[in-house]
Amino acid sequence: MPVANKYRKRFYYLFTFVVGLILALRKIPWATDDQNYLNYVTYSHLLFSNTVDKALHNPLFILVNEPIWLLLNNCFNLIFEPETVIRIFIFFSAVSVLYALGKITNYSFLTIFFFLFLVQIIKNHILHLRQGLAVGIFLLGFTREGKKGILLRFITPFIHTSFWFVLFIEVFEKWTKNFFTLSARLVIFIVSAFSFVFTIPFLMELSGDRRIKLYAGYEAGSYYGFLLWLLMGLLFFLLVKKNETGIIGRYAIILYVLTYFFIDFGARLFENYIPIIVAAILMSNKESKVILVFVLIIYGGITWYSWDGFSF
Repeated sequence: MPVANKYRKRFYYLFTFVVGLILALRKIPWATDDQNYLNYVTYSHLLFSNTVDKALHNPLFILVNEPIWLLLNNCFNLIFEPETVIRIFIFFSAVSVLYALGKITNYSFLTIFFFLFLVQIIKNHILHLRQGLAVGIFLLGFTREGKKGILLRFITPFIHTSFWFVLFIEVFEKWTKNFFTLSARLVIFIVSAFSFVFTIPFLMELSGDRRIKLYAGYEAGSYYGFLLWLLMGLLFFLLVKKNETGIIGRYAIILYVLTYFFIDFGARLFENYIPIIVAAILMSNKESKVILVFVLIIYGGITWYSWDGFSF
């Protein structure tokens, strides 16, 4: 490894550790969901037992009630105070995301900048901690080869249910890439994803998911997300390399734009892919990266401006 790259890697790890530590040391409770996460830790043994009991009557329930998340809370609760458990989750999720993205982007410091700058990334490490943990574990698996990588990715839906969609895209790409061109795969994916959306309420009702009402309804949003990612998606398709990261990003953008008018939780689902999309952009050639980074900064600024501040 060249000396410059070696020092860049060391400084990247140092900043990663500092970012994780700063986020983990925030006040608890502070965010609106903090009390829920404290309850997860405190009552984890009851919640886990309830999940097991319901799964005995309906085995599909185990697929939608995040048992590994409950088990982690239960195990940590035997050793640490609830506030400390939350800090561990925050630190590990932030560090694991930055560590994995560093490996993908050759330790570009723009990775750390966008981690802190983009609402859709940073909020999962200060607000939606369960999703942030799942993103971190998935990305660790994404950067590893073999059975360990598969195992890490496979457990993520048992931490946050939305990762069943993420695994769906990975499995789809693996099964079809040897038989179809990328253009054909994207067309097949559009048809498959569009069909799958309308089966979600039925599947969730079958599994006994507690959020069935969320999946069954739709409330129109501002359409900003649709318009922004329609435009950004066009640039992404034109300028980003067609490597593994870039292809996953293409699927994610298609899924978000395609389902925007049909499912309420599409934005939360799409957040799982934002770190991968950022990594794909940072791996582009110099000219494309300049354009895409500039657009990404504008997008981040618009998102913060339209967010009206976090509601804690």
